[in-house]
Amino acid sequence: MAKQESMNLIEFHKKFQTEEACHEHLYKMKWPQGYCCPKC
Repeated sequence: MAKQESMNLIEFHKKFQTEEACHEHLYKMKWPQGYCCPKC
């Protein structure tokens, strides 16, 4: 898993201007190569 970076509230709001941007970042952190079904 990727290393978390430290940021203050202002930096957070600049990086994640929408909830979708935050979701996309978390998705990429969890599955950097894209989602792959563990059963496949």
